[in-house]
Amino acid sequence: MESSTKPVVAAIHSVAMGGGLELALGAHYRVASAGAQIALPEVKLGLLPGAGGTQRLPRAVGLETALDMIMSGAPVLSEKLAGTGLFDHMAEGDLLGEAITFAQKVGAQSDPHPKVRDRTIKHSNAEGLSSSRATASRRSRRTSRRRSNVSTRWKRA
Repeated sequence: MESSTKPVVAAIHSVAMGGGLELALGAHYRVASAGAQIALPEVKLGLLPGAGGTQRLPRAVGLETALDMIMSGAPVLSEKLAGTGLFDHMAEGDLLGEAITFAQKVGAQSDPHPKVRDRTIKHSNAEGLSSSRATASRRSRRTSRRRSNVSTRWKRA
């Protein structure tokens, strides 16, 4: 999809979670409607996103926001991500119509279409990164304690 010479535009309406978000991140452009919920909820199942979400999301929304999304799995409204590089256009009316118009506009350009994978990861807030690391560490310790308690109970039985 990323190698296509024709523009690939993902129109995001309602929900883009897990593989759906990762598929949209593989498109050259993303158009979203207000109220769309964006998330990588795999972590709630004990899994990491496996289709490029951990690589592309930080390049699209910034490192701190991506880490928070990846570690929490909580949905974020598209309006909150509108100022990031995740969406190329926020649709105010008919999503499909605006996505088609957007595709026609970028299709007329002779420049190669952008790929999220080629962006550099920007992070200007080292303190925020430390906060995200601390959150991850706390969650890891809680998970380890739960596993330890389960294995202790298992041995007693």
